[in-house]
Amino acid sequence: MNLFVARIALCNKNVGEILRHGGGVKGVIDFTPSRPKGWNLSTGPTLWVVYQGIDVYFYVNETKKIVVPGYLYGKKKMENGTFIVDGNGTCVIAFNGSDIWFSGGM
Repeated sequence: MNLFVARIALCNKNVGEILRHGGGVKGVIDFTPSRPKGWNLSTGPTLWVVYQGIDVYFYVNETKKIVVPGYLYGKKKMENGTFIVDGNGTCVIAFNGSDIWFSGGM
C-alpha cells in the first residue's frame, strides 16, 4: 500500500521539484492536519517530504491515481515559476527550472 501511494505521488511535478532541490521522503502516512473551518476535511494516504526542515504533505487519491490539491492548496502558473498557494491565495511554495522557495524566502 505505501509503495503504491508513493509511486503515485512521485509522478507529481510538485513532488519532483521539491525532491530535485534536495528534499527527502520521510514516508507515507495517514495524516489529518489542523485547518481552518471550511477547508477540505478529507483524510487519506499522504507522502511526507521534508525540505530544509519544513514538512510538506502530498495527499493521494488512490482511485484516480493523482495527488489531490483539494481546498488546502492550489497551483498558479506565473511568468517566473509555479506557485503553490493556500486557501487564502498566499504563496506557500514556489519553484521554477532552477530554484525553489518557501514563504519565508520569497
